[in-house]
Amino acid sequence: MKQVNFVFYVYDANITISGDECNSIIFLNKGASNVIINSVTLTTDQSLSLDCNHDERDKSRYTISFTGAGTQICNVIKKFNQR
Repeated sequence: MKQVNFVFYVYDANITISGDECNSIIFLNKGASNVIINSVTLTTDQSLSLDCNHDERDKSRYTISFTGAGTQICNVIKKFNQR
């Protein structure tokens, strides 16, 4: 049986992050302002999920930015398959 590891992050300011060779990554807007992931806009409670195939690893870079008034909260969850 394969094991997985989940790592959780919370961002409240503009930042660029990497995929860190995870197998999947989820962005969730839990604030009142819009979150922009690269060019994809997430409104409150919207999410973006990007999944690799079983043996692939994410080496992408993601720019997280916020627009509009209100609280700025972007939750990020990365899933790592144990090798």
